Amino acid sequence: MSAGRVLVVEDDPWVSRLLARALEARGFDAKAVATATEGLALATEGELDCVVCDLSLPDHDGLWLAEHLRTADTRGATCPILFLAADDDERTVLDAFHVGADACMVKPLRIDEAVAQIAALVAMAGRLRERRDSLLEADGGGRSSFSGDLAHLSIATVLTLLELERRSGRLRLRGEQGTASFDLDRGALVSAEAAGVVAAPLLVLRDVLRWRTGRFSFRSVTSGDGPAPARPDGGRTSIGALLLDAVRLDDEDSFDAVAAAVARVDAALHPPSSASSGVAVCIPPRPAAPRPAPKKP
Repeated sequence: MSAGRVLVVEDDPWVSRLLARALEARGFDAKAVATATEGLALATEGELDCVVCDLSLPDHDGLWLAEHLRTADTRGATCPILFLAADDDERTVLDAFHVGADACMVKPLRIDEAVAQIAALVAMAGRLRERRDSLLEADGGGRSSFSGDLAHLSIATVLTLLELERRSGRLRLRGEQGTASFDLDRGALVSAEAAGVVAAPLLVLRDVLRWRTGRFSFRSVTSGDGPAPARPDGGRTSIGALLLDAVRLDDEDSFDAVAAAVARVDAALHPPSSASSGVAVCIPPRPAAPRPAPKKP
């Protein structure tokens, strides 16, 4: 039985060949292509478990591929994406997360570490799907709506599941701290409210991530509520990127530790062995504190 289907989009034939062979040795079905155009075509047509993509490609960059894949109406749109970068430039890494990257590794690579990262991403996606299935089963098996307790499933996990499923609809939250809601369009946050007041999704998310008790409910647009309202500028933001931004704004001191947890591997999933199935994400550097302006003489 295959461990999963992996697509490698890499124009360096040496790296591409080594990575494909190493994946096959671990039981994966691996296919390699050299351009973003070929990669997008295969990713949208097939059923993949992970895409490994170099950020620098001869026709388009990896950001182009990820952006088009995440907005495609296929199963491949939800598969994990691992980017390979030539350096750890902060702007590049942030751009990668904002188009839907799940992890990023910097060249030169250790092939065994890259394969371990890919295996972890595939396992992570599998756990999220299992969590989704158990949630739907507990709520009667309906896919158009479901509800639950925040003490059992964190907000970060619920949003990650909705992004994974590319769901459209409204997520409502109610707890001792108040009420909040998020509107989603195909797995992306497009608007948010706190106590009935429209606010930026990042600000509302920053607040509700502190909630540990309360209830959540999701109703899909297919149940008759109409389409989720889009932002006036038509903008779409990756939930994974928003989670990272919210945690960084909320607590700079614990950013490194918490960001890794909310980047699609929420602690509520409780994997059996963090050593074998944890996901090593590429965390953007913490921004330096601003220097005080010099005093005028």
